[in-house]
Amino acid sequence: MGTRSLILKPHGDGFLGRYVHWDGYPEGVGQTLIDIVRRDGVEQARKILIDDHHYWSSLSAETEVGVYKNGDYIKRDLSSYPPGTMIESLSYPGDVRGISRASYVVGYGEADLNSPASDEDPESDDWLVKPSNYTKWGWVEWVYMIADAGLWFATYNEADEQPRWDNQINWSNNIPVTV
Repeated sequence: MGTRSLILKPHGDGFLGRYVHWDGYPEGVGQTLIDIVRRDGVEQARKILIDDHHYWSSLSAETEVGVYKNGDYIKRDLSSYPPGTMIESLSYPGDVRGISRASYVVGYGEADLNSPASDEDPESDDWLVKPSNYTKWGWVEWVYMIADAGLWFATYNEADEQPRWDNQINWSNNIPVTV
């Protein structure tokens, strides 16, 4: 079972964001977001995580990944690729469903290959988290905001019309994420 989360970025008076299925707790997705932003910067992280991909199966800042192909576990070193490079997926969901709908994004994790909505019509993207649909995400446990100064995070509460930020970690601190 996944610990589901949302990752958001500030947008006007509100936010835009994406869904992440696995490891949404602060020591998982939270720490990974910190590692990614410290490596690539806030703007690059927001672009790849929110603007460039529809939703995420899992996040990982690592460049060496273990994957399953035809039932065999294979370790693959992707450090020769720059972070953000899309590599055809060798694992979920291709082997499970017989189709390749996911791609491994080096240093970011496994993302869905469906294209996000165009900039001209962001409302057509059902997977785009925004203030107008925030309460529909009732199955998530954690919410993260990639803010300019740091990572804000909170537990999700369906009764709230927007996140209530409980915690913040500055990008410059070397404090591991714990709750």
